[in-house]
Amino acid sequence: MEGPSQGVIMAMAKSEDIKQVRSDIQTVYSTEDAATALALLRKYHTSYLWVPKAQLLKFSSNNLKAVVTNKDHILYQVLSSE
Repeated sequence: MEGPSQGVIMAMAKSEDIKQVRSDIQTVYSTEDAATALALLRKYHTSYLWVPKAQLLKFSSNNLKAVVTNKDHILYQVLSSE
């Protein structure tokens, strides 16, 4: 999957192995396990997640809050687990 979310995380990865970063991003968008997705989002200190409506997330979580919605995307804020 290519898109703005991937570019932002990859730019922030710096010394991380890019193949691992790509794999982790794919996992966030494809997993049904909220704990796995949230762990990966926290691994990269992700505050927001930009999701195309055509590719909705496969998991739900109280740790994601929709903050902006338009006709094509939803921007979620990743809330702390505290």
